[in-house]
Amino acid sequence: MPKIVDHEERKRDIMEMALAIFIEEGYSNTKLANIADKCCIARTTLYQYFGNKDEIFKYAIKTFTDSLQVDYSTIGYKSDVPADEKLKMIILDIIDVCFTRRELLFLLLEFLIQVKSEGQRFARSLNRRTIRIRKLFSRIMTDGVKSGLFKDLHVPSMTDILVSQIESIIVNLSLTEQSTREENITRMMCLLECFKK
Repeated sequence: MPKIVDHEERKRDIMEMALAIFIEEGYSNTKLANIADKCCIARTTLYQYFGNKDEIFKYAIKTFTDSLQVDYSTIGYKSDVPADEKLKMIILDIIDVCFTRRELLFLLLEFLIQVKSEGQRFARSLNRRTIRIRKLFSRIMTDGVKSGLFKDLHVPSMTDILVSQIESIIVNLSLTEQSTREENITRMMCLLECFKK
């Protein structure tokens, strides 16, 4: 009897092994042959799941960001948690993810630079993912204003500032190791305090 293969599970396994190679070798230096070898499969089998290494990396980013989005939406829709606490919980998690997955952030920057230099468009897909977090922050801040917890903020501007600060942390951590987790938490908590009445 032939073995039944869970294709989604196999796809995730390939992605995880590929990420380990991307982190070790760098995105540019990773070849499909390396990934196939690490997965103990032939390249022809690898092509059944992914057409090239870009597809593997895009799948990894989508899987990673979708997981975070589910977690953050769950926090954002809790009716028993005040708006400032929701923002704090999400921001603390983002900072923790930035510090624990620093290699992935560096790979993402390397990937974006490469696809940009080749004239490809992955940034649009990534931008859709940031739009989701922007909408979530905007909704939480609007709830905070309506409940009287936050000042009468211009929510779109404050959302832009909040997201810009998070992006700054991501880029800074990807390229340098000059700031600590605690420093970033302090900065973000100071920003949140400015929202409060």
